[in-house]
Amino acid sequence: MAKKITEQKLLDMQLHEIIQDSKGSRISVQKVIGGWIYWYKLGGNSVSGVFVPNREEAIPFLRKMAKELKQSKK
Repeated sequence: MAKKITEQKLLDMQLHEIIQDSKGSRISVQKVIGGWIYWYKLGGNSVSGVFVPNREEAIPFLRKMAKELKQSKK
């Protein structure tokens, strides 16, 4: 039986953790910096992924990276 992946479960994931709604599921979710990657097994060795940003994490990270990049160009 598939378990429900809740919003809270997604928010509580550790960096690079991967979860599935059931064993052998075609869909898995991986926590990355700034959001999640949703992976979908297409069959054979084919996999498709899409990045879904978490705005609350992404904005501060992007500002920090922009500041560091600007300082490195001085």
